[in-house]
Amino acid sequence: MKKHRSEIINLTKNIIIESIEFKENQEYNPEMYYLVSLYIMETLFDFYSDDIFKFLLYNGYHYFKEQSLSDEDKSYLMIFEKELKNWNGDAVYLEIERIFLDLLTNEKKRIVEKIKKERLKSNRIDEQINIMAVRIKEKYTSYVKINSDTLLDELFDLLD
Repeated sequence: MKKHRSEIINLTKNIIIESIEFKENQEYNPEMYYLVSLYIMETLFDFYSDDIFKFLLYNGYHYFKEQSLSDEDKSYLMIFEKELKNWNGDAVYLEIERIFLDLLTNEKKRIVEKIKKERLKSNRIDEQINIMAVRIKEKYTSYVKINSDTLLDELFDLLD
């Protein structure tokens, strides 16, 4: 069972590494695991299964519990614990573990592509918002300082 748990963790970690800019010194943490688990649920299934999601959290909880974590990461483990409270995973776990691993392995490429596509859409939307904000700011002020972190705040200040 521990071997399969590490396979699931490695698969989810590979999905993250292949789909986003994952820096070498960046640690794989419970927050990333939680988010990729949600993406997996969204991508692999046409329905939401509480048992399958909790199955993923169960694996993550036991894996990350053995790691040395920051206080912030430990708070995610508490979230995992709350989600898993009153869930009897042992019965479900044994039945779906191998099937889920095969499914995740076979669908990894599709999941990675979907995450990349979503990130690309999100980046394009951010770029378009920034372009519009700069144009509006140029129209109403003579001073235009382009700083994407404060641009929207400044724009809303202009509209007040």
